[in-house]
Amino acid sequence: MSFTVLCSFVVAFYVVLWFFDSFFKSCMHYPYYAFLEGTGLRVGVFNFTWKTTAFNRFIYRWSKNLTRVLRKWFNFGFIFAIAVFLPFAIWTLLNFIFEHFHESIQISGVPEVKAMLPGVNIPASDFWVYFMAIGFSSIFHELGHAAAAAQEDVQLLNIGVYVFAIIPIAFVELNTEHLNSLSITKRLKIYCAGVWHNVALAFIAMLLFFSAPILFSIAYKTDIGVRVTGFTSDSPLIKPRGLEDSDVILSINGCPIKNAKDWSYCLHVAHDRYGICTSAE
Repeated sequence: MSFTVLCSFVVAFYVVLWFFDSFFKSCMHYPYYAFLEGTGLRVGVFNFTWKTTAFNRFIYRWSKNLTRVLRKWFNFGFIFAIAVFLPFAIWTLLNFIFEHFHESIQISGVPEVKAMLPGVNIPASDFWVYFMAIGFSSIFHELGHAAAAAQEDVQLLNIGVYVFAIIPIAFVELNTEHLNSLSITKRLKIYCAGVWHNVALAFIAMLLFFSAPILFSIAYKTDIGVRVTGFTSDSPLIKPRGLEDSDVILSINGCPIKNAKDWSYCLHVAHDRYGICTSAE
């Protein structure tokens, strides 16, 4: 799926959504507004919002049933966020100030943060993966805020999801009077709970990523070469004596290939040669 197709799909979706929203508001005024009020739906320009109170009691009971565990969990998250993320945020801010307002000063070694958008800097075909990943991490983030607030007896008004174009953003609404009545430490625990949940989720994702070869070793073979999945239109390898789809390349000029890392290394070693000999199955 190309970027143009993705944009067309998104625009068409919101045009249809806006049309029916406007139509029902004009033709079925009171029933439609009652429907929106009952479901918690709101439709805007290239965005829509859904919120509900259906999960409030469940979150509160779940949090109270695990009070001892969650209290330790959020205490550790609070300490971690203050000890790690606060210095990192200050360092990033100083780096931004120095690089943009003092051009003669350059600070190296600071990781660069970039926004990821399908069709811009990641393949448009990964839209659904992007949408689900952002949505799940956002929900898990807000679940941290909700559970931490329940631990401190702060009223949870509602939870919901706001979708802007293709970016889903979960949210929770808390009783601000209850929240502001807490001590600064307890409020910080609630604020840091979302970040702490993101850290935990990232750690779990990293474990799954690095353990994937072991987890899927029953169904898949690894380190047996690289498989040809396609060719460019001008590739010389598609000639009759070249490679074919699904061929497995085992070596280049005698350089053994077991995985993608070996493939890149062997190409680098052979880059100054006019011809490259491959062995394939």
